[in-house]
Amino acid sequence: MYEVLNCITTEHDWKHVLASLFVLAFSNCCSLIIYYRSQAALVTRNKILWAIAAGTVVGLGVWATHFIALLGYKPGFEIVFDAGRTIVSALISVAGFVTTALLLRLNADGTLRLACAGIATAAVAGMHFYGMSALSASAVIEYDTITITAAMVLGFLGYVGTYLLGANSNVRWSTAIATVTSVLAVISIHFVSASGTTLIPIRGLSTPIVALHTTGLSAIIAVAMLVVVVLSALAAGLDSNFQRLRHKEQRKLSVLADSSSEGLFMVSADGLVLQTNMAARIMFSDRLSDLKDLKDLGHLADVDRLPKLSGRSVQDLFQIEDETFSLKENRDYGERRIRFADGREMIATISSRRTEDTNEDFVFFAVHDMTQR
Repeated sequence: MYEVLNCITTEHDWKHVLASLFVLAFSNCCSLIIYYRSQAALVTRNKILWAIAAGTVVGLGVWATHFIALLGYKPGFEIVFDAGRTIVSALISVAGFVTTALLLRLNADGTLRLACAGIATAAVAGMHFYGMSALSASAVIEYDTITITAAMVLGFLGYVGTYLLGANSNVRWSTAIATVTSVLAVISIHFVSASGTTLIPIRGLSTPIVALHTTGLSAIIAVAMLVVVVLSALAAGLDSNFQRLRHKEQRKLSVLADSSSEGLFMVSADGLVLQTNMAARIMFSDRLSDLKDLKDLGHLADVDRLPKLSGRSVQDLFQIEDETFSLKENRDYGERRIRFADGREMIATISSRRTEDTNEDFVFFAVHDMTQR
């Protein structure tokens, strides 16, 4: 512990240490905002793009933290960075965190979260040590195995807290927890490792193709942080405004659809119900006998009692045979007899129309109840 504190307080300029911690905390908060934005996106492509943006932001933030701290490192001799290795180290960090963001989007169970903690630790460690190799033109680097191992263990434990508790919308104060634990993880890997690192000033062992001095590295860090700010602004502001306009238009369409006496189903390309109008929820309600005055769709006594059909298989709902059912083309299924669990039967005409959208394809089903003919 004394060696770590000595490394932070005497071998690093305190202004650079504070700046690196601010950048780390800021980028982590921004990445969580963008990640939550990916969860709120309606289109699969947008979900993926925002998840990639979240991984990019935290990856660049961790990388910038490392090199800001190196800018404040005082080994007692001039340091020159290899530009190629410096850039590659940023790519290592970004690739690792983009991977974790995409994995969490697909699945959020405990095992996968632990795996993400391992991937994040490996990404930061890979970035750190490959980034340190960018100093090979200025010095020979030696590492203490025990100290480095301790740094990796502490970093992994920090990221376990981040991914099990922090990046979990079901946990209270999850954003604050994720920020604190991820900062502790990166601090552990960087500063504990630095306390077990010895630089021996020997020039001429390698010659970088492009040499970076402190001014050039500072410019690259500034560009990285500009990317972080721009992506965060898009997630927090501009894109949210576009989404509010879209929701407003969707609400108008929803009101229009609810005025129809036909049951309308918006279905994904894989056959799952995405959205329905009120008439569809009434037709397929298991509590149909409890609802009064069904002809007046605008004055239902208890709308919350109607079933939410989203996520259900439209083929199962309509009880259509495999050889008849199709989502690839427009189709009229004619009159069909649909049986419910409470013994009721409904005779209905069913038709489908396929719609191609810019981002995703949909199929719309219309169901007309013919039982009361």
